[in-house]
Amino acid sequence: MSQGTSVCVTAPRMVRAAGFNPLRRVWHMYMAWRTRRQLIELPDHLLSDIGLREWDREAEISRRFWDLPRSWR
Repeated sequence: MSQGTSVCVTAPRMVRAAGFNPLRRVWHMYMAWRTRRQLIELPDHLLSDIGLREWDREAEISRRFWDLPRSWR
């Protein structure tokens, strides 16, 4: 580089956002995957106790591990 020339490298907006932590994101993906696997094994009477129907269970377990709830993002 010649004298007087500087390079400005900025991080993507998501990285610059306050509180962004890539390890936390990976942890949330793991927890979503684990919770969905546990939902598969939940008996029907417990499923109704938490206010879910069979259709709700099927919809949730068909989601990909990176498809996180909005409150986790």
